[in-house]
Amino acid sequence: MSLPTREHFDLDGAAEFLGCSPSDVLYYVKEDQLRLAFKSDHADLIVFNESLPEKAQKALNWFEGAYPQVSLTAKQSSKIDTYVNDWVYFQWLDYARSYDVDGGQALWQLQDFGGKSVSLWVVDGGKLELSFEWLQMAEGESWPEQCLLTLAELQRFAGGAVGGVKKEPFQMPQKADEVAEAMVAYGNRFYAERGHAPTVKDLQGYMLETGGRDLQMSYDSKGQDYFFGDKPVSKRAFSDRYKTYRVEK
Repeated sequence: MSLPTREHFDLDGAAEFLGCSPSDVLYYVKEDQLRLAFKSDHADLIVFNESLPEKAQKALNWFEGAYPQVSLTAKQSSKIDTYVNDWVYFQWLDYARSYDVDGGQALWQLQDFGGKSVSLWVVDGGKLELSFEWLQMAEGESWPEQCLLTLAELQRFAGGAVGGVKKEPFQMPQKADEVAEAMVAYGNRFYAERGHAPTVKDLQGYMLETGGRDLQMSYDSKGQDYFFGDKPVSKRAFSDRYKTYRVEK
């Protein structure tokens, strides 16, 4: 019987996967060589911090006192870059210095798989409000009870990327047009969300599904062309571009 692939592990499972002791795994976590992850059950959006207004970015770097109170207007919210609610990661140092709340930690310093800073937000009427994840360490446990080690993170670690996050799989060419910028950005975003690089077909579907409106992207099944606004890109040209921008073949 073929069993489905495990997507995440507890301490003992991670130790078995890596072929080391649980205390080794815990050491790597607390030395920030392995990142714990969780899926938020209350956040409406995960936002890339670099797309936030400068004032909001500065507030997110505040560690003294209570967690920062930040909100975005509808106009500001229209300019941010988000991804679907999936695994978010954090380093132990950020957890250790986060704000104590009712016996737990209010954590807002988070990362996507690729290492980019992200934050959790909830919709409040026409505004967005910064949120945090409340993490609690159960008695006798080694790390917060709702956290796990993902398969992608263990593979990254085992592949020799200890101490740094693996390089993004798509790179901008020297002369980049709007199509190149879109393919590279969405290819790397796919990687950040799912922990592996998309195939050509994956990237085509992902761009249509998540960025069709913003990119003005559509597909003509009759002529088998993709359109970015009024610019056609044939399936073969899309595949050729993919091979050009892909760093790791």
